[in-house]
Amino acid sequence: TNTGQSYLIDIQVTDDQLGPICTIPGPLAPGASASCPPEPATMPQAPQDVPNIGTATGTPSDDQGNPLPQPPFEDVSDVDDALVRVRDARIVIDKTVSLDGNCPGVDSVLVPPGTTVTYCYRVTNTSDPGVYLSNISVTDDQLGAICTIPGPLAPGASQFCTETATITQDTTNVGTATGNPTDGDGNDLPGYDNPTDDDDADVDVAVPSILLEKTVAAGAGPCPGVNSLVLPGPGPVTYCYVVTNTGQTYLTNILVTDDVYGLICTIALLAPGASQTCSWAANINIPPGTSLPNVGTATGTPSDPQGNPLPQ
Repeated sequence: TNTGQSYLIDIQVTDDQLGPICTIPGPLAPGASASCPPEPATMPQAPQDVPNIGTATGTPSDDQGNPLPQPPFEDVSDVDDALVRVRDARIVIDKTVSLDGNCPGVDSVLVPPGTTVTYCYRVTNTSDPGVYLSNISVTDDQLGAICTIPGPLAPGASQFCTETATITQDTTNVGTATGNPTDGDGNDLPGYDNPTDDDDADVDVAVPSILLEKTVAAGAGPCPGVNSLVLPGPGPVTYCYVVTNTGQTYLTNILVTDDVYGLICTIALLAPGASQTCSWAANINIPPGTSLPNVGTATGTPSDPQGNPLPQ
């Protein structure tokens, strides 16, 4: 637009990002406007603000297009910008598993066979500002359709879906969330692909078991001893109790007892495959030719690695 009091000729329009745009030959009368053809541009793939500046420069002239003398007249110029905000549509699903039905759960659990668990699917719109998500579909590769979140779900907002399942074997299953980019009123945003994401959760079926190996050694040991010991007469012995975790879970609060001597020891936590030895000193005084059989027992509670009991 010619906002001055003289005519303008040879108006050059340029863009700091796109280069020369057009030339308006003029003469352009005071108060008159002229337009350049639209200039297409491809926006970058990465989300970012894309500002660019247009510049118009013209030469003062008379109404016949003859340049006015310089000086006193000088070429005039003005700049103006336009901002394009490139925004991306994104979605994140965080799948966990819960034993008590409260969400979120954890990424992996150990359970006995036949345990019913709750799968938690937290869907978050991680899109850039202004990109809402509608008609979000949540599915599971083992359990099928889980839920539909109608939306519009605002950027930064989350919503949970849940599904229960009874576990009979080791299970890893994958949840998938797919959403439709819209504005805040649920109207489709053109040019956006539907974002999708997936995440898994593990449920391992663990069978706990324990092994106690009891032996006896003469005097103060050492342990382990033997299964059967013959003494020449009354005297001290040491009973050895080797406890091994032969199962697939940790064991906590292991109690080792003896039907003759009572509580032998307590083992706080024992990992799968690990062993620990307890001992008991006793003085044997029985008639010659007789024997003293006694039985040890080990009992433990299945637990996680932190010693928290697993559901029973």
